[in-house]
Amino acid sequence: MRLIFMVVVVAFFAQCQWKKNVNSLTQSDPTMVINELMSDNKSTIYDEKHEADDWIELYNTGKSSTNLKGLFLSNDSTKLDKFPLPDTLVPSHGYIVIWADNDDKQGSLHAPFKLSKDDPETIFLTQGANTIVNRILLPDSTISEDESYGRWTDGAETWGKQKQPTPGSANSGGQ
Repeated sequence: MRLIFMVVVVAFFAQCQWKKNVNSLTQSDPTMVINELMSDNKSTIYDEKHEADDWIELYNTGKSSTNLKGLFLSNDSTKLDKFPLPDTLVPSHGYIVIWADNDDKQGSLHAPFKLSKDDPETIFLTQGANTIVNRILLPDSTISEDESYGRWTDGAETWGKQKQPTPGSANSGGQ
C-alpha cells in the first residue's frame, strides 16, 4: 500500500512539473513579449501612410530569431485570436511595431482595433485562441499625448510611463 501511495505521489508531482514546464514556454517565460504601447500618438511615429496611429511594440527576448506566425494580438478577452500576426521573423533582441489603427486593410502590421486612451484596457499576446503568452493592462488617461507605456528596460517586469517613447528600439526607462 505504501509503495502504491509513493508511486501516485511521484506521478502527481511529475505531472505538475511537466505542466509547469509546458506553461513556462508560453506564459511565464515567453520569447515574444509586449514591450511598449502608445494610445494617443499625435507625432511620435508615423505609419507608411503618414498617419500617427496607436501602436504596440513587441520584443524578442530570445537568443535566436522568432517567427510571429501562430501568434495573435487582441484587446478582447473573448476573442484572443482577433489579429493574426504575420509570418515574419523578429531577430534576437529585436522589435516589431504593430499599428493599432483599426485599419487592417493597410497591411499585415495593422491591427483591426485601436487602443483606448480614456479607459483601462488589457492587450493580449496569444498563441492560438486559448494560450495567453503575455498580457498588459494599459492604464487609463494618466498617459498623456505622445507618451508611451512600456517596460522600463526591454523585457523587464517593471512598467511605467515613457516620456521619451522608443518604438522599434530600446526602452529608455519609465518615469
